[in-house]
Amino acid sequence: MAIGVAPAQADPVVGFDAGHIIDDALFYDGNAMTVSQVQTFLNQRVSRCLIGTPPYIPGNLSPSGSGNIIANSCLKDFRMNTTSRPADAYCAGYAGRANESAAQIIAKVGRACGISQKVLLVMLEKEQSLLSDSWPVTRQYNYAMGMNCPDSGPGNSANCNSDTAGFYLQMLLGARQLKVYKGNPNSFNYKPFQYNTIQYHPDRDRCGTSQVYIENWATAALYIYTPYRPNQAALNAGWGEGNSCSSYGNRNFYNFYKQWFGPPNSSSTMSPGIRRVYNEAIAAGRPYGDPVGAMKRISANGGGYQMEFENGIITESTAKRVSVGIRKGNFTTGYLASGGAAGPWGFAMGDPTGVTSEGTRELPMQNGKVLYTYEGGIQFLPNSIYNQWYANGERSGTWGLPTSDRVALADRASSVSFENGVAVLSRQYGVSFTTHEAYDDWIGRGGPLGNLVAPNGDAVRLADGGSYQQFARHVVFYAADEKFTMANGGYTTRYLDAGGPDGSWGWPAGPREYFADRSSVMPFENGTAVHSAATGVVWLEASLYQDWVERGANQSPTGFPSVDSQMVDGGGAIQEYAKQTVFARPDGETFAIANGGFPNEYFAAGGPTGSWGWPASERVYFADRSSTVAFENGVAMHSGATGVVFISSDAHADWVARGAERSATGFPVAETVEIAGGFYQEYARMFVFVTPSGESFSIAKGKYIDEYFAAGGPDGAWGWPISDRVYYPQGGGEIAFENGVAIHDSANGTVTFESN
Repeated sequence: MAIGVAPAQADPVVGFDAGHIIDDALFYDGNAMTVSQVQTFLNQRVSRCLIGTPPYIPGNLSPSGSGNIIANSCLKDFRMNTTSRPADAYCAGYAGRANESAAQIIAKVGRACGISQKVLLVMLEKEQSLLSDSWPVTRQYNYAMGMNCPDSGPGNSANCNSDTAGFYLQMLLGARQLKVYKGNPNSFNYKPFQYNTIQYHPDRDRCGTSQVYIENWATAALYIYTPYRPNQAALNAGWGEGNSCSSYGNRNFYNFYKQWFGPPNSSSTMSPGIRRVYNEAIAAGRPYGDPVGAMKRISANGGGYQMEFENGIITESTAKRVSVGIRKGNFTTGYLASGGAAGPWGFAMGDPTGVTSEGTRELPMQNGKVLYTYEGGIQFLPNSIYNQWYANGERSGTWGLPTSDRVALADRASSVSFENGVAVLSRQYGVSFTTHEAYDDWIGRGGPLGNLVAPNGDAVRLADGGSYQQFARHVVFYAADEKFTMANGGYTTRYLDAGGPDGSWGWPAGPREYFADRSSVMPFENGTAVHSAATGVVWLEASLYQDWVERGANQSPTGFPSVDSQMVDGGGAIQEYAKQTVFARPDGETFAIANGGFPNEYFAAGGPTGSWGWPASERVYFADRSSTVAFENGVAMHSGATGVVFISSDAHADWVARGAERSATGFPVAETVEIAGGFYQEYARMFVFVTPSGESFSIAKGKYIDEYFAAGGPDGAWGWPISDRVYYPQGGGEIAFENGVAIHDSANGTVTFESN
């Protein structure tokens, strides 16, 4: 048996009674724990077993230098073959099995011998620290219960008998021995129901003895097994070391049992915390009166105690180290109805605050706040919901007053109804405030276990009186007389970014439809959203979507839309696709232009609201792949040599009359210049001048043009051309202008102007 010390704890031991360490009813309860409960308990003691990680390799010497061998596993994972044992006067028979777990052995031994599994667990810890050790050695298993290990070794050390070594044998013989003590009271030194002389320490001569009246069988058994009582120094030290005459076995038994399973004895009717609150109330002239029932040990909510009195309830939370009384009234009625400290409210954390006539009266609890209002009575709000409600303005905020108590839901979710909606608390998303309609719909679809899973954010109310609610997997839109569900993803994200039903798309108008290539479309009130893997989700205005469908939809030569429809001031729209851009004019006509030079130059000129105006034709190609596109205010012309050039409609008509792409002028290289009712157009090889009277003359590039524009062109001294070039037989020639003649001298290459 061990007299070692557990990890230090400064607080003194409270409640230890040397004559009544543990109740008989608790000690001899062979059905105190099931196998699964024992296993769960073992799992909780060691969060991470170090065996198997260097230097804690099974079979290696302990790094502590003790000479012991590292075991194969921690207790929670320990397994061994057990043998069957027949029943005797102290224990029922034990049916051995191969590969039994420590939890199975502990539970079965406890049932067979009528010793509480809780007691056995405490014995294993106080004797060998087996429950908490993350790298036990084989000796700890061999002498797990300290059975046949008297303090007769050097320096009062344990002198264990190897004939009873082994975990299974230690458990069975140790539990059986505790029953042997009860069955043979006159065969051992310590007897119940009488005074006994008990040493403080193995060194009797130096440390002395004390007289203890042992009140029950269990306490006698503990002293026979561990024949020393803790002195005051040991009790004052809590878990720590007292003085040289201190022993710790029975103190540690009491401490472990109390820490893990609650007070082991009933010698005190009140816990220290409850007693303190009770006495303070008496001193203040507001006594709680007589108890109306025994103190209850609470294992839920971190553990503690609860006791009812004539004038209220007092609770003590072990986890929070808080003891609080609640006076008899609405709060205590609701508290008891909810299960008291073991229920969802948990332990009381403070006195009520507020005045009901001024709004609400609140009682702080471990897991939330309890509100009392004239309108709604008692409601419990979990902490996270209460905090959100408080931040939202309490009863004057948008949530309004709570109208229901907390409702527990599946998957650790819960809810509280308010005047203007329902607050839902989920483990995934915390608190979300939904509309009543969305909440009822969610519950109807299975709540946390349904396909929506849980609300993810507050409900959004819409301008038309509808709303939408984001859930883990879907968004549900609620109108006055219908609802629509959209799976989370590209469509939903784009739709909500565009303002949802209050935005330009309007309400959803139908389900998503797929094409064979897995691209898809989804209709809305004001248009259609289109999706492909390459482009993502793009919004098409209604007329542009219809145009795309007529062009072949996903098989259209335009390709898939690459950006949202662009609405043009004054009417009309533009839709850019992967291969072409479509222009929908205000009059309803649509024209598609291949992406590249034409659209780039067009948008650089301002697009439909710029100088070109709306397209008036599709692109027309010539044999040499040059091309033109007609616009409201002119024609855009393209060739490989000149790029895109925009000319007036009149200039284009003149060019066509001259033979279009076969014209001697070549393609235009600059925009049309309009002057005083006429215009001129520069081409690759010539200039064409159309006078205010409508006559058209062309002049090849060279000396004539250079001198003409040097003189100011049509606005200059020469005026407009009134003839094409006339060639002289001997060389040279002339061109007539309004104000004279330009003569070319072939001999010297000069051009001179002779005025009229």
